[in-house]
Amino acid sequence: MDVDPQLVKQTAPGLLGAMGAMFFMRGAWLVRVGMVIPGGALSLYGSAYAATQTGMPEGLAGFVLGLLGMIFFGKIIDTWQDLELGTILKQWLRKLLGIKEAQE
Repeated sequence: MDVDPQLVKQTAPGLLGAMGAMFFMRGAWLVRVGMVIPGGALSLYGSAYAATQTGMPEGLAGFVLGLLGMIFFGKIIDTWQDLELGTILKQWLRKLLGIKEAQE
């Protein structure tokens, strides 16, 4: 399997930034590792635009986007859990679909 060196060069700074942010976040390791993916994706797709808008090198823009993207997605997850939005959404869907909760 051949790996495109240009793709590695483009994605490595964002992934390193996202992995660096992982150490400063709370939560289970598996959740933190999973959030590297959206942080890296934000970096991959946004670094060229951020570099042109800010004038910084694309690698640095990718690193910063990976770092901040991971923190941003981490805060979304924390807020979702703190506000118990999953429970609220589940109750709303049950009401919408007419599903009664099982009695224990």
